[in-house]
This record gives sequence, structure tokens and C-alpha cells, in this order.
Amino acid sequence: MAKSISREKVVDDLYLFLRTIYHYERNIAAKFGLDYQEIYCLQSLRRSSPQRLTEIAATLEVPMFTASRLVGRLVEKGLITKGKGSQDRRSISVSLQPKGEDLVNAIEAHSFKLIQKNSGDLNDEEVNSLLTMSEKLYRVLGVPQAQVK
Repeated sequence: MAKSISREKVVDDLYLFLRTIYHYERNIAAKFGLDYQEIYCLQSLRRSSPQRLTEIAATLEVPMFTASRLVGRLVEKGLITKGKGSQDRRSISVSLQPKGEDLVNAIEAHSFKLIQKNSGDLNDEEVNSLLTMSEKLYRVLGVPQAQVK
């Protein structure tokens, strides 16, 4: 890190970043009627479906009972289905349903439009810097790559 950057600047900017993400997630959750864990679960299932309930719990870093309740809520909303695993009948397999896929698409389209609209005053270099920074943020914050990729 550049020695000219003060500790106070880093702490203040990190706080601003965290508050921004917090409020962004709250706004998205309110707009689409889901909480951030439900949205994250759907996005994870979109990238890899089906998943075992144990995989969902590991991805979200929550206890199994929390993942089970979360999956139950999403099943009730018709966004996912759950059933017995094909190999191990004791495991629970969770799959994204078309309604869940549509919702994830709507969330991502909304986010893209929001970013596109609000970044109009940034030049190409600033946009590229922002994207490069977001790709490296996990490393700067000391989050293992396996937790974010």
C-alpha cells in the first residue's frame, strides 16, 4: 500500500464502502421481496444447480439449520425445489426453478441498469479502474479466494 495513504483515510473509505454495500443490498432486498441470503442462494444456484443442502450451507457460511430454513422459504415462494439426492438418499438436492431464474435475471438486469445510469459521469479509465478494484477487493480485504469465487 502506498505510504502516503493515511490509516484514517483507509478506515473512513472502508466504512463508506461497507455502508454503501449494506444499503444497496437492503434496497435490492426490499425491491424484490427477498433478503440478501435468499438472493445470494439463488445466485449461487444459478451458477451451479443442483446443489446439495450441505453445499449451500458451506457457500453461505451458515449452519445447516439456517440453510434448511432458507431453502424452505425459497421453496414456498416457488423459486427452487428440493428433493432427495440421486446417489445418497439421505442428502437433499436443491435446484433452481424457472421462476427463480427469472428473478435472478431481473435482479441482475436492475443492478446493471442502475450502475449504467449512475456511472455516466465516469470516463472509461475510471470505469476500468473500478472494475479492476472490484476484482481484487477480496485480496485487499484478506478474504480467501475460495470464499468469493
